[in-house]
Amino acid sequence: MIETQVAPHAEKTETTTSKSKVLYDLYVLVNPSLGEADLSALQNKVTETLQKHGANVERSEKFKKRDLVYPVEKQQRAYEANIYFWTAASQIQEISTGLKMLDTNDILRYLLVKEEKRRPRKQRTNFGAQKYENTLKERGMPKVDANAKQEETEKQVIGVENKPAAIEKKGKDDKISIDDIDKKLDEIMGNL
Repeated sequence: MIETQVAPHAEKTETTTSKSKVLYDLYVLVNPSLGEADLSALQNKVTETLQKHGANVERSEKFKKRDLVYPVEKQQRAYEANIYFWTAASQIQEISTGLKMLDTNDILRYLLVKEEKRRPRKQRTNFGAQKYENTLKERGMPKVDANAKQEETEKQVIGVENKPAAIEKKGKDDKISIDDIDKKLDEIMGNL
């Protein structure tokens, strides 16, 4: 038994006879027990079925074996391939019927999807920094140097001026005692 899924927008037929063709993607899952010769024969059958119903095959990928997320027809693995073709939207129902009529139990499932036109991506710039500078200009605030020292940022965030601990060393060999460190910590904690 062949389980099929046809995208809802692909199933609708046009009321007007339009000669414009649309790009579709046929995703096919095939039984993993097939050999290389059987896979190529099955791919030829699918391609012939598409062409018989007026489709122009643009590109056909080779079958690749992969693990499935959930079992399909009691199979945990399957071969998958995408076949891209151009056809009129009115032919989709006929193509779907033709794929169901293939006399093979090797196709576990297929999905027929209309490919949307993709806009080319704009090249990204440092949009965040530009937006930040524009916001500062709008609010009449001075421009902040991006390479400002971290201590200045901490002063603004915490609201306390960070003073470097001034522990005097009497000589190179003298060590700072734990008592001196405790006193400085008490001073710092008292300022917060």
